[in-house]
Amino acid sequence: MIKRLLFSVIVGVGGVYLVATQIHSDYKFERSIDISAPVKKIQPVLEDFSRWPAFWPWEKLDPKMKRTMSDPPNGIGARYGYESTHGLGKGYIELVEIPSPGVCRYKLEMIAPRPSVASVVFTVTETASGKSHVSFETKANGRLFETLLARWVESLAAAPYEQSLAELKKIVEGGVPTPSVPAQPSTTPDALPDTAP
Repeated sequence: MIKRLLFSVIVGVGGVYLVATQIHSDYKFERSIDISAPVKKIQPVLEDFSRWPAFWPWEKLDPKMKRTMSDPPNGIGARYGYESTHGLGKGYIELVEIPSPGVCRYKLEMIAPRPSVASVVFTVTETASGKSHVSFETKANGRLFETLLARWVESLAAAPYEQSLAELKKIVEGGVPTPSVPAQPSTTPDALPDTAP
């Protein structure tokens, strides 16, 4: 009786996991902040990966992670590669489009521990003379299991992302100099097809 019950539980859990890994679900994460600066002052920071270590949230989650940057580190096609030993995995983020002033679109590709691709968008909208509303958005379409895992990670990373925007605000408003990070040859290959949303 106990063996049958245990077998049923194992089969049930396995079935739920199998379904969760096959069903696809959308995922979206967004945070925003108001900055006392115009678009023309904020956008150059968002376009230049050499300035990202001063505010990118993953730098806060793992200050010792290895990073590589394309040369040049800014403009369409620029890349910022990372490799963490503290759970963030390995991958890169690439600037893929600047469709209009104040909008920067990126592809975020994770190579390890589990391959995935997401889109990241920074949108800067001027709300008043000399002021702007800055939003940070991440979107992905993955298996239900991955989406649930991403939401759990989001609950852990929400504070660093909010701190990241606060650091960006400090840099732009106060003219705080960002550390100079020399460009290095990227070591992150195109492991996955370009399927960013």
